[in-house]
Amino acid sequence: MCLFAEKVGWTMQRSEERLVEEFCKEVGVRREVLQVWMHNNKRTLGKRDRATRSRNHKPR
Repeated sequence: MCLFAEKVGWTMQRSEERLVEEFCKEVGVRREVLQVWMHNNKRTLGKRDRATRSRNHKPR
């Protein structure tokens, strides 16, 4: 779920509704469950992911 949340930017936009529906069906969770999980983990996992990406970024 973390990879999916990163992919959609930790928010569920109306324009990505089909993608969200497909993911929920594949994983076996309701949309509401995914939404709550993303809300609860956005600060901790989202920050960690951004920090990892910035450390791995190599300046030109």
